[in-house]
Amino acid sequence: MNKSWRWMSVAAVVASGSLALVACGNKDADTTKPATAAEGKPAGGQGAGPGGGQGVPVTTQEAVQKPFDVVLEAAGTVTPVSMVDIRPQMSGVIRQVHVKEGQMVKAGQLLFTLDTQLDQANLAKAQAQLLKDQAALADAQRQYQRAQELVAQNFMSRGAAETAQSNVESLQAVVNADRAAVEAAKVPLSYGQVRAAVSGRLGGVPVFVGSVVKVNDTSLGTIVQTESVDVAFSVPQDSLPALLARLKKADLPEVDIALAQAGKSVTGKLTFVDNVVDAATGTVKVKARVGNEQGQLWPGQFVRARLQTQHLDSAVVIPTQALVQNPKGTAVFVVREGKANVQPVKVLAMQADMAAVSGLEPGSKVVVDGRQNVRPNAPVSEVKPGSDKPRAEKKS
Repeated sequence: MNKSWRWMSVAAVVASGSLALVACGNKDADTTKPATAAEGKPAGGQGAGPGGGQGVPVTTQEAVQKPFDVVLEAAGTVTPVSMVDIRPQMSGVIRQVHVKEGQMVKAGQLLFTLDTQLDQANLAKAQAQLLKDQAALADAQRQYQRAQELVAQNFMSRGAAETAQSNVESLQAVVNADRAAVEAAKVPLSYGQVRAAVSGRLGGVPVFVGSVVKVNDTSLGTIVQTESVDVAFSVPQDSLPALLARLKKADLPEVDIALAQAGKSVTGKLTFVDNVVDAATGTVKVKARVGNEQGQLWPGQFVRARLQTQHLDSAVVIPTQALVQNPKGTAVFVVREGKANVQPVKVLAMQADMAAVSGLEPGSKVVVDGRQNVRPNAPVSEVKPGSDKPRAEKKS
């Protein structure tokens, strides 16, 4: 009896606990449900409906139609048109120096005199031998003339007269050889006088009176032509076609050379384009010839060269930042009625941060900043440069 009563009491307690838990669960459910219905907000958050957001902020710039020049600017080096290294053509001792370092010289002007005593003696010897053989030739000619007279009078045989004739011809050949020997002796003697091959400015003179020089080895100085100079610089290989097209015209392209002095420049003509492209730099070496009568340019001097490689009389110009590359080629985003439209273009020329293009109407607004976030036909909002706020529309 007692055991049955005890089990019934435990069952009643468990049942009452279960009822209490169920009642608590229903209470929580009732309080949550009205709260959700009161909010009435979608799961996506506020402003997620269509048309609830603005377009991508971008900055634009109008395409302008105007003349367009492509000008290359590069560092250049002044080089001489001709530079002659003075070297002696004979070995000997310097007897006289007729010039000073740095002076202007003319072509053919005497610069140095070398010791030529031995060559003068050889010339005198050759001249003496010539005189001796000329005398023998003159005697042989008289003998031959006398023999002809005796043959005519039948006092000498014809054979003896022919022998006299052969003697004259032999001595004539000897005299001719002597004359050649005299001319040969004059050649080394002329090497004793070192003269300027070209006109120009003489550099440093490293020899003095009494210096011993060796043939084709010792340098006596250099002469640099300064009346006109060349300016050497390099242009990118991409500019080569336009440059060659300009060279085919009658007038050579002008090159503006900026001097080290502020605001000073001279103008030259492009005269040389190298026949190879430097594989290391992707550039082509060119030269411009510049008049230098005033002596403003010196060989080895660094200058800035400006060369106009292309000129367009009328072109639609836009910033290069607006250009977009896609699988179909080059294009720009043009803003029309608040949307970005893809407009294919062809780049005609580029200069610094501007590009001349075709396929675009003047006055078109092209996207410059923010184009990386723009999609074709997507809405955009024009903003001022450096700001994310849309531009205020002008009231009419």
